[in-house]
Amino acid sequence: MVSAYKYDLTKFQLFQSTVKALNRKTMEAIEEVYYKSLRDPDEGYSTLRYIDLIVHLNKQYGKLTNDDPNKNFERMNAKWTPTQPIEQLFHQIDDAVSFSKDHGPISAKATVHSAQKNLENSCVFPLAVKDWRNKLKEVQTWANFQVPPKNHQMNPFLIKGDCSTYMSYCFSHGIQWDLNHNSFTCWKMDSCIIFQA
Repeated sequence: MVSAYKYDLTKFQLFQSTVKALNRKTMEAIEEVYYKSLRDPDEGYSTLRYIDLIVHLNKQYGKLTNDDPNKNFERMNAKWTPTQPIEQLFHQIDDAVSFSKDHGPISAKATVHSAQKNLENSCVFPLAVKDWRNKLKEVQTWANFQVPPKNHQMNPFLIKGDCSTYMSYCFSHGIQWDLNHNSFTCWKMDSCIIFQA
């Protein structure tokens, strides 16, 4: 009898701590202005139930405004720079496509075009972009675009600038001043580009 009580008590305490953690994490991810009306003058948020928080957020802010699809498109096309891992570009496009599924889907062609334009504007992968443009249209899919550049026959190249500083590029971590850190030596990827800026 005592052991059953202790077991039930343990389960209840785990449930309570999980709910509190969910509340805390949700509130940390959202500005307080969006749920401040739920704050009790005496208890604060200590008695706020997670389900009430979610229902409030959905009811008040769950509907899209006319600007939301446009903002999503802007996020998808946000400028990527070579100082970021190339996965950052892939993630921002995937996130936008995922968001758009129920709110005016983004076509596969627009998805690839967004990534291609971003790489063109970065001026870091001229041979890669040229190679990609020469591929057959049916091969130019989003899945194929994300294949590691080595498999796109992206050869090493030079970018000539006003200085002769050598840098390496890691497809996981972006531009590196440390020539020992590149896509060959990084544990995340296995292809490398070294260029001169």
